[in-house]
Amino acid sequence: MYIQNQTQEQTSRWLQTNFNLHRGMFVTYHFTDSLGFNRGFNTRLLLEKVNKRFLRKLEKKLGLNDRTRLNRLVFIEKGKSRNHSHFIIETPIHVSNGRMIESINDCIESNNKIVSSDIPVSYTHLTLPTNREV
Repeated sequence: MYIQNQTQEQTSRWLQTNFNLHRGMFVTYHFTDSLGFNRGFNTRLLLEKVNKRFLRKLEKKLGLNDRTRLNRLVFIEKGKSRNHSHFIIETPIHVSNGRMIESINDCIESNNKIVSSDIPVSYTHLTLPTNREV
């Protein structure tokens, strides 16, 4: 129990010092069967490649230039059930929530390696606690 609490505290401190997401959006998507249930040696690399393509397409759709990247935190979960990715993506200041959700869905639908997604309505504005709240 002590190790779990210590890990949670360290993770919280790391997130607070490295990520300042004021307009973060939580996104989860699942991969196709060929990637979703793949347990091969290079699976992680394949999943990272799909994630990178998704993010680059989203950045282009939102009008960001080649040198500007979306602030994001990406988790790839594999091995338990179907492989999937979780994202916390910062919504750029010039983009509304509705346009951001629409752009994310367009990028997911146009990617043939992704089969389903989830953008919880209640989490469209994700606020991480400030240092005073931790």
